[in-house]
Amino acid sequence: MKKIIVLIFFIFILPESGFLQNARNIDSLRRELKTFQIRKTHMGQDPSSLTDSTTANILDGLALEYLNFNLDSAMIFAREEFLLSENTGFRKGIANACISMGKILHTQGDLNQAMEYYQKSLKISEDIGYTKGIGNIRLSIGTIYYNEDVYPEALTNFNISLKIFTETRDKVGMARAYWNIGTVYAAQRKFLSALNFITTGLKIFESQGMKESIANSYYSLGTITMLMGNYSESLNYCFTALKFRESTLKNTDGVADIYLLIGQVYEKKGQLQEAFSYESKGLSMVQATGNKVLLRKAYANLASVFYRLGKYQTAYDHEVLYQQLDDSLYSRESSAGWRQCRCSMNLIKKHRPIAYSV
Repeated sequence: MKKIIVLIFFIFILPESGFLQNARNIDSLRRELKTFQIRKTHMGQDPSSLTDSTTANILDGLALEYLNFNLDSAMIFAREEFLLSENTGFRKGIANACISMGKILHTQGDLNQAMEYYQKSLKISEDIGYTKGIGNIRLSIGTIYYNEDVYPEALTNFNISLKIFTETRDKVGMARAYWNIGTVYAAQRKFLSALNFITTGLKIFESQGMKESIANSYYSLGTITMLMGNYSESLNYCFTALKFRESTLKNTDGVADIYLLIGQVYEKKGQLQEAFSYESKGLSMVQATGNKVLLRKAYANLASVFYRLGKYQTAYDHEVLYQQLDDSLYSRESSAGWRQCRCSMNLIKKHRPIAYSV
């Protein structure tokens, strides 16, 4: 099933911080680890064989910080945490390491391996009564089910998380659970329920000053209201998301994705020059970063805009670029002849006089 809405899962997979904040946090954690090693050395212990929960917790913090921008480093610290915790019988550390490794694999697209680590972390967390860990793992497990279009299981896990975070008064956890439940309802085209849950989560994010999560929430609201046909409202949400995303970090892909969404909304409003302008801005940005998923989206959007502008050859050229990336991303092989036929059919289907869909 093709998702009607692309809602990236980093709200609960990745920490809420930009690159500069990550760098400050990493420096702080490294200093803390070094200080702890020196103190242990003065106590007559080998710093290379530190075997306590403090070190495991520091390694876990480093793994989570590196998740934002360097998955290889994140995996190194997560594995160190796992080995240290396993050697000392620190089961909470094992659970944390497993969920960190699961998040890394999840981000890399290896959902089966990620699920194995999540399930191992869940079992340990349940055995030792690690409530916060259970809530976080349920969010991650629910996301895999969402990615696989298994919406009932996704909702089950997200609702368990919401219950846990509500009982423990974890506001940020509650906000993430509300947001995730909203994404499932959006994928099921239950738009009013989706708006309700995402808006509830947004209010909490705003109360906590979490700018990146605020930006993601407004992006989601912009997408949903576009699908509902409320284009003016959608643009308001999109431009608010853009303001927050531009102010938080140099997230080029994140800004580009909002440009692409704004272009889609303008196209649906029939304002094709505005649509072309924003889609072109988005394309230029993702060409610089090389993000294939967003490049695919940009080519598809521009193919549609060019077709409606009557520039059929240019529309066809962009459709070809879209299909090539689509085949590459999803490991499909297509002959040149079949791709040409498919591109032509796609353009015809997109622009029948009846429903125009995303």
